[in-house]
Amino acid sequence: MDKQYGDMKRLQEILLLQPSVEHFEQLLSTLFSWVGTESIEEVVARAEEVLSSWPDECREAELFSMHQRLAGFMFDEDALCALSLVRSVRVPLMSFIKTEDLTKVLSVLESCELLSFVVERAVFGEELEHVRQLAKTRMPALKTLSLPESSLSREGVELLIQSDCFPNVQYLDLSQNQMDHNALVAFADSLSFVELHHLDLSGDISAPNDFQKGGMAEFVERSSFQCLQSLNMSYCLLGKGGSEAFARSRVFSSLETLTLRGCQLGREDVEVLACYGHFPLLKTLDLSENKHR
Repeated sequence: MDKQYGDMKRLQEILLLQPSVEHFEQLLSTLFSWVGTESIEEVVARAEEVLSSWPDECREAELFSMHQRLAGFMFDEDALCALSLVRSVRVPLMSFIKTEDLTKVLSVLESCELLSFVVERAVFGEELEHVRQLAKTRMPALKTLSLPESSLSREGVELLIQSDCFPNVQYLDLSQNQMDHNALVAFADSLSFVELHHLDLSGDISAPNDFQKGGMAEFVERSSFQCLQSLNMSYCLLGKGGSEAFARSRVFSSLETLTLRGCQLGREDVEVLACYGHFPLLKTLDLSENKHR
């Protein structure tokens, strides 16, 4: 069968299938190697007419994978045009991303609602440049930004919070970043992410001297995330005064879920939270793996 005819027939067949991530990946694979008689722009426009009725969670792409690298995949103009159909991007483990490729991909993700990757998987020395490129990419549709294990320095955090490119993010994952005191304070002072509903800082344990300064306690005191419904600070040493800071704060009155697993809370800390904490909407409080018994 002529490949030009075969590609079009394959595309039509996929668009008639039930919406799923698997079928969307098949569609992208077809478009990435497109040689049909119609231009890639025309085909993508036609595909969008059908995909507009698909759930956004089905329009997910895995990029920068080992398989793509071994296959010599290139982010050329046709591939980037196809990527405009994507609503959710995930970057798997063992991915090492060149800044030039990340810049190309980000340029076509204006309609993307979920972006998940690890900055630390950048080619060595380009980590901060990745954050810089992300921070200047306009993504107004983005609702979920996941940057775990990215070793975000204060400079990296400041690049993110000074950006106005993703004003509608509701879920932010900065877990396992081990942010230091300065980065935490800069994040807490930020007026960015005003729509934030879910924040994951689990495992962000800084150096011991940062906790002598009041590390996480100062973050709690200075936070301005008034729409926050879920906060995960598991395995974050709250430092001296951490539980008192939570108890005094009125910023977290919208919290429905608070996770403080493994934060080395003592009995007195738990009593302070229980007696004085202002969490009128709280439904779930996780204090497991602490020393309060």
